[in-house]
Amino acid sequence: MRSAQVIWIALALAPGLALAARAHPPRFRPVRPPPAPPAQTAPRICDETCLDGYVDKVLQAMVDHDPSRAPLAPGMRYTENGEAVAPGQGLWATATAIAMEGDGLSTLGRKSSAYRLYFADPATGQAAYFGAFTENGAPGMMMLRLKAAAGKVSEIETVVVRQDAAAGPPGQPNPLPGLDPKGFDEPEPVMLAGGELWAPEIMAAAANRYFDGMERGSSAGVPLGADCIRRDNGVRTTGNPDAPAPDPGNPGFKPWALGCAAQLDGGVFRGVLRVRRRIWVVNEDRGLVMAAAMVDRGAVPTPPPVTTTKKKKAKAKRGSTPPPPPATLSTELMGVVFKMSQGRITRIEAIERPAPNDMGLGWN
Repeated sequence: MRSAQVIWIALALAPGLALAARAHPPRFRPVRPPPAPPAQTAPRICDETCLDGYVDKVLQAMVDHDPSRAPLAPGMRYTENGEAVAPGQGLWATATAIAMEGDGLSTLGRKSSAYRLYFADPATGQAAYFGAFTENGAPGMMMLRLKAAAGKVSEIETVVVRQDAAAGPPGQPNPLPGLDPKGFDEPEPVMLAGGELWAPEIMAAAANRYFDGMERGSSAGVPLGADCIRRDNGVRTTGNPDAPAPDPGNPGFKPWALGCAAQLDGGVFRGVLRVRRRIWVVNEDRGLVMAAAMVDRGAVPTPPPVTTTKKKKAKAKRGSTPPPPPATLSTELMGVVFKMSQGRITRIEAIERPAPNDMGLGWN
C-alpha cells in the first residue's frame, strides 16, 4: 500500500518538476574559444643607418683579417676585381687600414687619405662604400657593394685599385691615369649634398646612357650637365689642359682638356667595343649611382671599300657576310660613382685598372 502511495505522489509531482526544469535549466560552463594567433608583424626594414653598420662591420673584419667578426651568411659570395675570392683572402689578408667611422681607424696617417663615402638603398637591402685603404703602407682606393638580409651579409663585391697597378704598356697610349692618392683628400661637398629624389630607374638609366655614349662615341641622348666634371683614379680628366697627353706619339692630342660631352664626341673613347656594366646601388637621397663595368677596347675596323655600280652593289649584298667582331685588345675594370643634379650627370668619379681581356665582372 505504501509503495502505491509513493508511485502516486511521484506521478503527481512529475509535471511540476518538468516545468521547473524548463524554467531553471541546468547551467553548463561555456567552452572558451581558442586564443587568436598573434598578429604577424612586418619585418623591420634595414634603413640607411642599419646598412651602413653592416659596411663598417665588414670593413673592420677586413682590417682585423678575421671574417668571423663580420655577420656573414653561410655561403656568402665575395668577389674582388671580378674574381671569386674566399673570405680571408685578397684584401681581407692584406689591408692594414681602411677609412671608416668607428674606433680611430679612419686616421690612416699623414701621407694617406681619409676619403670615405657611404650610401645605401634600403629598398633592395644593399649598401655601398667608396673609400681609401692602405695595404702594407701603400695607398689604394676601393668601391664595395654588399647585400644584407635577416641580419646576415650574403654578397660582397669590390673593385680595388692600388697605386702601383700598371696602367698600360710602356710607350703605348695610356687611357688610364695612375692612381694619385692626393686626389682623394675628402669627397667634394657636392657629392655629400642632398639629391632631388629622382626615381631610381631614371638615375640608373642616366648612368647606362653614359656607358652607351662611350660605346657609340657620341653624347647624343646622354644627360650631362654643363658643369660636369670627370675624375679617373683621382686625376681630373675633364677641363684639365695641364694634364699630360695620354699618347706619347701624339702630344698635341689632349683629351683631358675637353668637357664630359666633348670627350664622348671627340674620339677619347675611340676603340671602345663594348662596356659591360652592372648598376650596383642607387641612392636617391644624395642623387648617387654606383656601378661597375668592364670596358673592352679593340682596333677600330677599317670601313669596306665602296662599290660604284648597282651590279657590284647587288653582288656584294648577296654574297656578303657580317664581319667578325673585332678582337679585344685590352679590357679595363672600372668602378664609378655618378652624381646627378637637376636630372643631369654633374660628377663622374671613377677608379680603374687593367684587367685580363674579356674578363667578366664575376656576377650574372
